[in-house]
Amino acid sequence: MIRSLLHDWQCGALSYIGNRNPETICFKPKRWSMIQNSFMSRANSIVIPGGKLDLAMQLILTPLILQLVDRKNRAS
Repeated sequence: MIRSLLHDWQCGALSYIGNRNPETICFKPKRWSMIQNSFMSRANSIVIPGGKLDLAMQLILTPLILQLVDRKNRAS
């Protein structure tokens, strides 16, 4: 696993997702364990393989979109 991470890093195939406001995105390790070879570099950032960026964005954006829909429904 470490070897593949180092190889991906050398090829530039890792993506870094950081967040200035940790309250807006859930950075719980259990959620990110779904993405193989990902790791949390800090409490509010994660490093993922480049090919898994779409899954990571789905994990980040789905709860935010659901919150927006809920707020809209309560406002109606």
